[in-house]
Amino acid sequence: METNNENLTLFYPESSLLVAMAETAWAGNLKSAKIEFSLSDRLKIKLTELLGKEIHKIFITDSDVRHIRNHHGQNEERRGHFIL
Repeated sequence: METNNENLTLFYPESSLLVAMAETAWAGNLKSAKIEFSLSDRLKIKLTELLGKEIHKIFITDSDVRHIRNHHGQNEERRGHFIL
């Protein structure tokens, strides 16, 4: 598993920051955090195809992590949310 983690950080150096933020927010010890990602041109094109809207960046907040932990995102389709 360590080899996989090394490969992950080699190709995605921001991954350790994202994991640390998620672990801290998951434990409930984080009041405010936001990690923002710029998108490659290829991903921008694909998201435009899938969503019909141009997306320039994606961000994940501490609130998003707690939302996932508490299963608040289940069955959100009825409210108009997209499952990606």
